[in-house]
Amino acid sequence: MTERLYYNDSVLLRFEGKIIASGKYDNKFYTVLDRSAFYPTSGGQSHDIGLLNDITVIDVIEEGNIIKHITKKPIGETGSTVIGVIDKENRNFKRQQHTSQHIISQCMHRLFGYITMSVHLGTDYGSVELNTDTISDSQLYEAETLANQVIAEQLSVDILYYNKSELDKLPMRKIPERDGEIRIIKIGGFDYSACGGTHCNNSSEIRIIKFIGLEKIRKRTSVKFICGNQALDDYRRRYNVLSQLSEKFTCHFEDLTKSVDSLNEESKHLKKKIIELNKTILPVKADELIANAETVGGLKLIIAENIEMDSKQLIHLATFISEKTSGVTVFLNADKIIIISNDEKVNAGNVAKKIIESTTVKGGGNSKLAQLGNIDKNQFDQYKSLIRKILSNA
Repeated sequence: MTERLYYNDSVLLRFEGKIIASGKYDNKFYTVLDRSAFYPTSGGQSHDIGLLNDITVIDVIEEGNIIKHITKKPIGETGSTVIGVIDKENRNFKRQQHTSQHIISQCMHRLFGYITMSVHLGTDYGSVELNTDTISDSQLYEAETLANQVIAEQLSVDILYYNKSELDKLPMRKIPERDGEIRIIKIGGFDYSACGGTHCNNSSEIRIIKFIGLEKIRKRTSVKFICGNQALDDYRRRYNVLSQLSEKFTCHFEDLTKSVDSLNEESKHLKKKIIELNKTILPVKADELIANAETVGGLKLIIAENIEMDSKQLIHLATFISEKTSGVTVFLNADKIIIISNDEKVNAGNVAKKIIESTTVKGGGNSKLAQLGNIDKNQFDQYKSLIRKILSNA
């Protein structure tokens, strides 16, 4: 049995323990101690990281009453004493995140009667899955405001132990099914939750909770959030981006949406103009390419690279060419190779397959048209040589 030191002290980062068991774990090693401050993955919270005798702990697994510390090297012999060190930054992040989740769950329950169905406490964000298929913007605002009010009230976060039979006297959101002694996390008089995770000692340690979006899971709604140092870092990054954009657009950040909308409209208008202009250019460009056509294996081949047109326009250009001459047209651009066949002897899709067999490009097509992606613009000469070789044997 492993004594779980984090149960009563979530800020303990250094401890001593004795090895009571060890062995191989897949291609790694496990070590069981008589006491440990390492939190194992459970309850939606991932495991602590840190060191045992200066060896990195890469996973922490709970198996019944024992905790297995997984490492790439063995830690020591049974009976020997080891020094454990928990990664402070990672532990504090998880304390902030898990305490935030309790507050959010209580806010949603207290304000709207929503029940927490599952919890995800990940590296990029945390989320709380609720028993509702929709949550409005006004509800999110109200819950987020209450959550941050709880932080500002600097409520004490206490670890208490009760027998299962005593829990009906507490304002619990949910009473656990298991019997015996139950560990309760109490956040002032705001929330009482059965939990084995690591938490802050005071709500003020969280600093801030910010909702960042909603996600549909199993016909329910999951609220995504960030908090604490992570939220502060996120704010700094967003502030820097907004400041740079405001400077570029010479406007206040609140007017950026209007400026971007205006730019998009202008871009759409210009694209329309370019398409119209290209329509007049296409016949001229087609004649120019036809004049520079080459003959390969008795076939007329038009092969050109880096024509400043999108895929649709290039296909239109190939159509103009096919109206004036038969043969094969190939365009190589930064992101794509387009093959158009106007000759019954050549199947564009088959040419594409042969190119794929000899290179790392991907794609396909039919007898008339094939398109290939995943191309290397530095390999254009090799692609052209390969195409000529394929057509010379067609």
